[in-house]
Amino acid sequence: MSLLSCAESALLQWRFKLLRAGGSPVLVTQALATALVALEQLPEKIQPLPHMEDLRKLLTAGCAPGSVGLHLAQAKCRLFPEADSDAIYREYGLEGDRE
Repeated sequence: MSLLSCAESALLQWRFKLLRAGGSPVLVTQALATALVALEQLPEKIQPLPHMEDLRKLLTAGCAPGSVGLHLAQAKCRLFPEADSDAIYREYGLEGDRE
């Protein structure tokens, strides 16, 4: 599966969940973070940078101050469950207990 189709699939899955849940703020935050992380995995030449910046702004506006990194790390762990979650959290500047 290509990275682009992976990103599109993630967006469709979250869109369906948002519609079923009535647009819960938590699901909106998760959807934005997941979409942004998925798009970050694309080769730099084809990343839709203006749209990614818009997603980041929306995510930042809907999160508690300082929690964007946490949401992005959680999204990346959901997209890549086989990856080392501790390394992912460190990648986003998070250390220690995540519980």
